[in-house]
Amino acid sequence: MKPLGHEALNLGGDRPVMLSSIIDQIAQLVGRQPQIEHRPPHPADVSATWANIDKARRLLEWSPEVFVEDGLQRSVEWYRKNREFVLPLELDSVAKRIRVYGSRKFPEKCSSKM
Repeated sequence: MKPLGHEALNLGGDRPVMLSSIIDQIAQLVGRQPQIEHRPPHPADVSATWANIDKARRLLEWSPEVFVEDGLQRSVEWYRKNREFVLPLELDSVAKRIRVYGSRKFPEKCSSKM
């Protein structure tokens, strides 16, 4: 990737993915069924969306290298290997800060390349 300076870019896949399929895959990967409560859509919700990565391709010569399904599997594997690091993290819902308690054991690095 080449340096760009300050620009807003979309990075993501170039194909739409249904939220229900992501939930189903995570459930299968972790071996648990989610409890889902369906509610009416919010007026601002859109029926389909995905990242337009044309600008990132043009300016950074970037393109996605990992399908979302593979990324989810790799994320679950990383979490399982680094669980001791992740468990002490707590999201402070008021200040929106992440605090780390206990010893600071840094996680196994994961590569974005396959």
